[in-house]
Amino acid sequence: MEGRNQRIFVAILGHSFIRRLHESFRHHSLPANYNLRECEVIHMGLGGLCVCEKTQRHISIDKFKQRFDNFLKIHKPQVVVLQLGEHDIDCGIGIQSRIETLTVASTLEEIGVLHLKDYNVKQVILCELFTRAQPRNVSVEEYEAKQRHTNSILKTLLESHLSITF
Repeated sequence: MEGRNQRIFVAILGHSFIRRLHESFRHHSLPANYNLRECEVIHMGLGGLCVCEKTQRHISIDKFKQRFDNFLKIHKPQVVVLQLGEHDIDCGIGIQSRIETLTVASTLEEIGVLHLKDYNVKQVILCELFTRAQPRNVSVEEYEAKQRHTNSILKTLLESHLSITF
């Protein structure tokens, strides 16, 4: 087996979807390490994770950093894949306001930059926000509109980042 420093370490971070993905690997319903040989994949998913403060409309990455700091310092991934933002656009704050989607997208961009600067990650991949069949706090139509808008903003924000991919 190759040594740790010869393999690429990839961390997939996000909310409960990532936690359930990790559990599927643990229970052998998915192939170990995605059957990859050149890299090792680790997961950390936290249920109910929001990237924005629910009571304010400003960017705040402190909560994210608190929850993932130890994991990132221990594992030192070279690549980070982020699947986040769905809970934020389903939170019911400012349903008719465009600022919420901009805040979510800007916060996700800041989290990507945080990984590059504070954790020496070489590449960050921000995934598109998922569709939800049954959002909890907004209608399906409102959720889908916010999802499309947030994804569109993210794509534009990340075009200039060489080490952050959408």
